[in-house]
Amino acid sequence: DGRLKLHTVYRLAARVGPFESTTYRRFSDFVKLHAALKREMPHCRMPRSAQRMLDARLRPTAGPSPSALEKALGPKASKALGPLEKTLRPPGPEVRLRLLQRYCEDLVTLPELAQAEATLAFFWPSSALGDGALVAPDGSKAAMT
Repeated sequence: DGRLKLHTVYRLAARVGPFESTTYRRFSDFVKLHAALKREMPHCRMPRSAQRMLDARLRPTAGPSPSALEKALGPKASKALGPLEKTLRPPGPEVRLRLLQRYCEDLVTLPELAQAEATLAFFWPSSALGDGALVAPDGSKAAMT
């Protein structure tokens, strides 16, 4: 349709030894990372948090607002459907952020997945992607080639 869609970009800070890097990723990038890890390491057991992350992506993107429910069903019925009403709305950026944090924490605690090529490329800056810079302990920045 040609219109730009709003999206949330998450800032990732990674540290390896004395070096730190910052990269920026969308939720869909995490889904792609998970798919790449499954292809790269089919024998590895994926963290349980991965399924919760994928479930958040698959939830409905639109649902009736509380006022729409109230108009359609009346105030008493709307209050009775309170818990259901919450499942009709997509997870907000804060909920997704918590899911992604948990996924990242789980990912880096599993040595095989933490050292996988897809994981390293995802968290470490890349000049091809225009990601952030690598920062040394003295504050100097290294160029990524």
